[in-house]
Amino acid sequence: MKDKMKMIGFIALIAVIGFTAAACGGGLSGTYKFDGMDVSYTFSGNKVTYKVGDSFSAEGTFKTSGDEISFTMDGSEESLKYKYTISGNKMTLSDGSISSTLTKQ
Repeated sequence: MKDKMKMIGFIALIAVIGFTAAACGGGLSGTYKFDGMDVSYTFSGNKVTYKVGDSFSAEGTFKTSGDEISFTMDGSEESLKYKYTISGNKMTLSDGSISSTLTKQ
């Protein structure tokens, strides 16, 4: 009986950790703007909005896994994948040949 209670407690702990991770929505939130450009990504839950000035915006979803982030914009079946790092209020995105730095607003 004691071992059964330990197992139930362990399962409950794993469930709490899983629900907490799911609620974080990839761990990104807020608006990150490309340095020197009027281009930004706004993250909320698992949603992302890509905006270029006041002339263009697109919405979609994002997902992170390790050091990779992928964006799937509404109406598209393809995901855009990048390597990313966050240090303080800076995010760096890289596609393997070009890296860009964004600053959290």
